Amino acid sequence: MTDLPRGTVTFLYHRHRGQYRALDNQGRVAHGHGEFERAAPLFEQALLLWQELGNTRNAADSLHSLGLVVQERGEGSQGLALLEQALALSQKAGDMLGIARSLEGIAGMALVSKQEGAAPLLGAAAALREALGAPVPAREREDHDRAAAALRTALGETAFAGAWTAGGALSPEQAVAETLTLPNE
Repeated sequence: MTDLPRGTVTFLYHRHRGQYRALDNQGRVAHGHGEFERAAPLFEQALLLWQELGNTRNAADSLHSLGLVVQERGEGSQGLALLEQALALSQKAGDMLGIARSLEGIAGMALVSKQEGAAPLLGAAAALREALGAPVPAREREDHDRAAAALRTALGETAFAGAWTAGGALSPEQAVAETLTLPNE
């Protein structure tokens, strides 16, 4: 559809965005209830529709959600790949909140894989969220705090604080580049 005139794409987007949002929302509800097998196809369908319309920002959001679901199904490397794709699309769209969310998801994956690069990514995401005035949503706060506490325990308070601070000093572009240095599972 991206070959259609801009006005046509805009019309189709506004006419059908409720359907696209409904798929995302249904996926979030299923994900929240731990129904990963139900959530994944909803996010996949939403992703295809956003891509068809050329809506990079919402496609990145659907990719991010799909990456988390796939990771929680136990498919860590595929989940990480989806989160990295979401990060790249968020960067392309200039969506700083999307970048922060992707950094948090990748940091969570790094934690699962016992990779030490997670604390700087969480620090970078926290700095982006602070700059945007967009705190971690309440529904994500518990998981976020649990990941930070696990990292703090694993690294020790001093190392964790130093890594968090170093990550917070990174520009969004530097934080994205940091994700490329993390070894895959």
